[in-house]
Amino acid sequence: MHHQEGKQQDAPPVYTISQTSSTHDDSWKSQFPVYPVLIVAIIQLIFTILIFFLEIGSLSASSNSIFKPTGCGIWCSAIFLLAIIMTFIMVLRKDRSRQWSTYVLFAQILLIVFCLIIIGIDGNFVQTWNGLYNLSGFVNKYRIIQAQLAFAILMIKQKPVEMNKVISQFYVIGILTR
Repeated sequence: MHHQEGKQQDAPPVYTISQTSSTHDDSWKSQFPVYPVLIVAIIQLIFTILIFFLEIGSLSASSNSIFKPTGCGIWCSAIFLLAIIMTFIMVLRKDRSRQWSTYVLFAQILLIVFCLIIIGIDGNFVQTWNGLYNLSGFVNKYRIIQAQLAFAILMIKQKPVEMNKVISQFYVIGILTR
């Protein structure tokens, strides 16, 4: 038996927390689906602009107070823009992080909530006033609200849900591999 004294076994390398998270962050950044998220953000921006201007058209289409204008397309568009700008920042910056993607995920969820608000308000208008065409300016307002309702539905139906799945998937992967 030959005994080797003085030789130690090679110990596994010791990583500090900052080294492991840095390596994982780099891996996460390289796997992030930039183009699909960018396309979704552009579509959301187009729908937001349409909803905003349709609301302005709706407010000017009829001055009859019986319609009880809310201006929901204007104030919801402000929330939409916040979520869209955050998404653009996440996509266009090379130093994106999982933490920032978490903020974008919550902003996108808020976008969906405000889409549901528009759908509820506009849907109520369309359902309440369906078939009543004898008021002045009503036909134009009714059609404008229908279009605004359609764009709010499309904003939910297109890809924000898919984008939320992608962002949350990367967020969950980040938590699980820490």
